[in-house]
Amino acid sequence: MNKKEAQAYICDQEQVITGIGDALWENPETAFSEFFAVETICGVLEKAGFKIEKGVGNVPFYRYLWYL
Repeated sequence: MNKKEAQAYICDQEQVITGIGDALWENPETAFSEFFAVETICGVLEKAGFKIEKGVGNVPFYRYLWYL
């Protein structure tokens, strides 16, 4: 993917990206208790085709791996 393709993809995903930011802003969480944030971001990544491995490192709320 070249720079122009990347920019076009990001522009196409503007609503998804701003939706994540808006959801996180509306649902603040304290440090090391980011359950809503993790579920929100992982949900978006799963819809985009990423595989999500939860509970990595026995820390359930933020130790996630995502990969294509």
